[in-house]
Amino acid sequence: MLMNIENTIFYSVNKISSSPLLDSVMPVITELGSGRFIFILSLVMLAFRRKEIRQSGFILMAGLALASNVSYILKDLVGRPRPFLVMPDANILLPGGGFSFPSSHASIAFAAAVILTGYFKRWYLFYPLAILVALSRVYLGVHFPMDVLAGACIGTISGFVILYIGNDLVGYNVSGERS
Repeated sequence: MLMNIENTIFYSVNKISSSPLLDSVMPVITELGSGRFIFILSLVMLAFRRKEIRQSGFILMAGLALASNVSYILKDLVGRPRPFLVMPDANILLPGGGFSFPSSHASIAFAAAVILTGYFKRWYLFYPLAILVALSRVYLGVHFPMDVLAGACIGTISGFVILYIGNDLVGYNVSGERS
């Protein structure tokens, strides 16, 4: 029954809601949750003069590492095939390789949202963007809904772990005060 619900949600996002505008926008949104984008963002933040921005870049890079590694370990352990391999009528708008569960893009996007919110207090920017990244993965046909939900959970936990452990290391707390 759970698989039927998941398949219904998958098709609702992947097929029913498809449009030429979303077909061109969703690949851009999905890239915002990629390890490559977050790594480059971290490097840019490390180049800033303000110490707090440099520190947040370091913490963001650590969050990327944790969320990515947990996701890739679970992908190999679970071994769930991508939707387009088991659902031949899925719209595939972006090629995907490897296993599906959990979504690394979702885990990275949510880890980044937690960490960036901890430093910059703009949750209304970071969390909706992470949600869009997760939805884009289903829309593009490379993940099932449970993949992105698990990725969101992994990313959120990874973000909080890194934010609190990392802040002790760099001498900064999420309230913006020196520790």
